[in-house]
Amino acid sequence: MAIGVLDRERVTGAMRALDENDGLPALRRCVARLHFARTIAAASQPAVEALAELLRQRLSGRGPWQWDTLSARSPS
Repeated sequence: MAIGVLDRERVTGAMRALDENDGLPALRRCVARLHFARTIAAASQPAVEALAELLRQRLSGRGPWQWDTLSARSPS
């Protein structure tokens, strides 16, 4: 058994959404941030950028989080 935070569209029929009625506090808004290594090998750069963009797209406007554009810098 596990409890995690997912956007509602990812909850499957085998899962159950828990809330205050189950004794859990309401989720507050939070911030999603990407953190990159200080240096990234040149050969890995395209994969890192692609993954970062995918996460930006998937997290934007979903779940209890807000996107923190200041910390969503591209890897260097």
